[in-house]
Amino acid sequence: MISPGKGILEKIALKDSQNKSGNTADSVIFWSMALCLAALPISTSAALVPFVLACAAALFTGRFSIAKDLARQKWTFPAVLFVLLPWFGLLYSKDMPVGWDYALKTKYWAAMLIMAGVCLNPCRIHSFFMGFWLTMLAGAGLALLQMLGISPVPAKGYLGFGLVYTVLSMYLIIGILTVSHYFRYSESWKTKVVCIVFMAAFLFHLSVLEGRNGYFVFILLSPLVLHNLVGQKRWGLKILLAFLVIGSLGFSPKVMHRVKVSLERLQRTDIIMTGRMDAEFSRPYIFHSALRALKAHPVMGAGTGSFVYYTRPGGDAIAHPHNSVLYMAVSFGIAGVLCIFWLFWTMLRISFTHRQEPLGFFVLSVCLVTFFGGIFETPILNAGTCLLFPIAFGCLAHLQEPVSKENIIKLP
Repeated sequence: MISPGKGILEKIALKDSQNKSGNTADSVIFWSMALCLAALPISTSAALVPFVLACAAALFTGRFSIAKDLARQKWTFPAVLFVLLPWFGLLYSKDMPVGWDYALKTKYWAAMLIMAGVCLNPCRIHSFFMGFWLTMLAGAGLALLQMLGISPVPAKGYLGFGLVYTVLSMYLIIGILTVSHYFRYSESWKTKVVCIVFMAAFLFHLSVLEGRNGYFVFILLSPLVLHNLVGQKRWGLKILLAFLVIGSLGFSPKVMHRVKVSLERLQRTDIIMTGRMDAEFSRPYIFHSALRALKAHPVMGAGTGSFVYYTRPGGDAIAHPHNSVLYMAVSFGIAGVLCIFWLFWTMLRISFTHRQEPLGFFVLSVCLVTFFGGIFETPILNAGTCLLFPIAFGCLAHLQEPVSKENIIKLP
């Protein structure tokens, strides 16, 4: 089979060989995107600085010209549709300010073009991940200092460098998954110990955050982590580790408090069944509002950013339905639902084939965390994850078909 990006990368390599500044431009673009990924766990604003630099370098060196080649690649079709739908939905939006804000978020998909066109060798891939991990490791250390009262505690808890716990928890889970992959393929016990330290730090930070959605996604994907740690056939050890890893969350007072509150709220059947607005338990109202919007506009949806139109009468204008599929359905109807499943299926199909490769497993991790994280949140809209997702999607251009053993990194 042909690699998703075959032909495109060859054209770029040829152009760089004819241009003395080509290699310099490629280095600037790559390291800018590496800094962008490393800065995401701090804040989206911090990540935007190197992202803009990468965009400028790509623009001035003509790298965005690969867009016309990518548009002919089948794996990019759902991404193109995903970018176009918000602009089409503006034509019949019921709330233009929110609609414009959501449509403008498609600018982050420039990251897909950049990542598809940059050179990625095994050394660069390792550096790409390492910056991401080190930032989260430093953030976990700062969260520990915040717990001990040595460092000031933000209003929303022990966030470390982060600003939004829902987004930060997604990064931490992706970090745990990708590090577990390196643990599996490492041949050195020293490297394995380092991987365990990284995973333990990320799990600790996840356990002191308030994001219930993060606990939920981690529990769902923990079998994948255990598979990387233990292997295929050691089922007894897998079960034991599952109890230890998931049970370790129970030692966190923050986790137990959030679980207790959630169980208490699930007993509020009056709110769940009627969808009455409650400031402390708003999810039933949000989902009922989404169903009302779908009932009113089942085919084409209500338009980009129109969900707020259906929640404003309840006294609290909520911008999106806190569910990725519901957001696409409410906004764009049948086309939106088909688009989001097509987008995730394309990403899952290609990355799962290359799950033994570090880059393939990274894309798979982002795909799974974003999809399952979209059950009770909308990561395709949230600042940070809506940039990370196009970065990972653009990496599909570098996954070779069939799987090449040379791309399966054997760490020392």
